[in-house]
Amino acid sequence: MLSYRYFLTKCIVWQAGYSLRNMFSDAANATSQAHALKIANAGRSSVNGLRYFFTRNPKVMPVKKRMIAGYAVHTYQPKCQISDVPMVLLHGGGFIVGGEHSHGALASELAAATGANVHLVDYPLFPEVQMQTMINACETVIAALLKQDKIQQYVLFGDSAGGFLACHVVARAIAAKQSLPVRMYLLSPLMHHCFDFDQVAVKPMLARDDLLGPTYRLVMEAPDIKERALEKLGCRAVSAVVDIDQHCLKQFPPLHITYDRDEVLYPEIQAWIHSLRKYGVMLVDNSVDNGFHAFAVYNYLPMSKAYFSGVSEDFSQFVHAVKPGV
Repeated sequence: MLSYRYFLTKCIVWQAGYSLRNMFSDAANATSQAHALKIANAGRSSVNGLRYFFTRNPKVMPVKKRMIAGYAVHTYQPKCQISDVPMVLLHGGGFIVGGEHSHGALASELAAATGANVHLVDYPLFPEVQMQTMINACETVIAALLKQDKIQQYVLFGDSAGGFLACHVVARAIAAKQSLPVRMYLLSPLMHHCFDFDQVAVKPMLARDDLLGPTYRLVMEAPDIKERALEKLGCRAVSAVVDIDQHCLKQFPPLHITYDRDEVLYPEIQAWIHSLRKYGVMLVDNSVDNGFHAFAVYNYLPMSKAYFSGVSEDFSQFVHAVKPGV
């Protein structure tokens, strides 16, 4: 049976969905950089308020913040550390909001579930920078973190927009013949950042996706707003995840992908999973019911707790089985 907290959260997510749509529209129509920043800061203040709603896992030590390659990295260390393979977390938030305040609880749950250090990266956001700079920053800070901490193996976690960034970081590492994560965990990863999705497939799902549905309906009904937003974000300069070179995709590390069957990203995630399997990439398709986009951020929900248990089991079976240096 679904808990009352689930229905309360669904109400909050419904309200957040319309706030996200309005923020997207307002940012697209912003008349100046200062105006766009004012809109973004208002949204960030609202999202960061989630820290008063969540509880950090008591099995994890107080977060430690440090600057790496010019960016803040927040480390969550389990009190009982059983793995020396850390996780790097790239948070979601539509490239405009999100960070340690909103995703710290998620990081603490992942640390407790895996028994590994979790490093949450505060990458730069829009409107301060465009999308290409975000990818550059994530690539730079991960490389610097691995070098500074002398990390030989790591796991990469990407949530929503962070899943998009994680895939591009891995694609760049493959192109540069650099070390790859031994496993990737993707939570409702964004595939088509330019909204070049199948409208016929997505349209029936708009009403069922409380968080992303209103924004996707907006871009379908107001292409002028969509194009202004894409231009300001610099989206056309970056490839969609589904358009990453086939030779590169074949070399992706093993993946664990979770998403809800009722969210608007479902068709494109399913299509990407089909392609990866065709290319021979090892992956776990962990789709769920009665969830919503990036539901595990709300770490107190029964379905979220089940998700962390699943990650714990997967991490134990897969990551712990990887021999050092492999």
